[in-house]
Amino acid sequence: MKVSVYITTCNRLELLKRALKSVQNQTYSDIEIIVADDGSSDGTKEYLNDIDDPRVKYLHHEKPLGACVGRNEAIKLSCGDYVTGMDDDDWFTEDRIEKFVQFWEQLEADEQKKVSGLYSDTIEYHPGGEELKRYRKNSCSYRSLRQRNGVGNQVFAPRNRFVDIGGFDPKMPAWQDWDCWLRMAQKFGDFVNCGHTTYLGDATHDLNRITAKNPDKIRKAHTLLCQKMGHMSFKERLLLNQKLVDYRQIIPKLLETIATLAVGDVRLFVSCVKRMLFARHQ
Repeated sequence: MKVSVYITTCNRLELLKRALKSVQNQTYSDIEIIVADDGSSDGTKEYLNDIDDPRVKYLHHEKPLGACVGRNEAIKLSCGDYVTGMDDDDWFTEDRIEKFVQFWEQLEADEQKKVSGLYSDTIEYHPGGEELKRYRKNSCSYRSLRQRNGVGNQVFAPRNRFVDIGGFDPKMPAWQDWDCWLRMAQKFGDFVNCGHTTYLGDATHDLNRITAKNPDKIRKAHTLLCQKMGHMSFKERLLLNQKLVDYRQIIPKLLETIATLAVGDVRLFVSCVKRMLFARHQ
């Protein structure tokens, strides 16, 4: 079974080199790699054009169109039976795809219930050499995804899953992955953890990270996701509010701040109060 891997990038050549190499060095050989370049001007185009690897395909936009457009075009171009992705500032362990394929084959052999796709545990590398291991639950249902993104930012799934739901939504200014997994889980079933730590994240920089994104875009993403979810329970609204105000660039409103206490998040409540007071004195 062929696996297609998409990587979206924009002006982060040195990070892209690490990401791409980690896919090229996979122990599973039947892969193709599609790099979607969203208007880079830092030598990325020249670097990719010079790569002598028939498995690597290259999409280039002269002007930035957003990561969702790049992902969707890469998936459309892909010819793999299965698709997975990576952000250009992250990288794979060398056995990531092999672990996914083995686990998927086991699910099929055991005639388990239909699932949307697979995800894994991750390790995030932070400034100062700190490593944060994120151990995720064994599975993640549509119902649980309505409360929080327990899957992460990448999945392994049959190509037709992405195609059937229309891919990623370019109208989402943030949380595009969460929105995509919600729609996929609603149609195809739970996501399942493959049980291995195979995704490595780089949090040592602030190059176009969502944690540094314009607060208006994060608020818009929150509004759009709530609209897409339709009728929401009180708990769902509280937990999505918690996710929203956890971004340090968000200046929370009074009710948003009070709502953090309803989920018992005292740390976040204190942080929200500090941000509100600081904003009032500016």
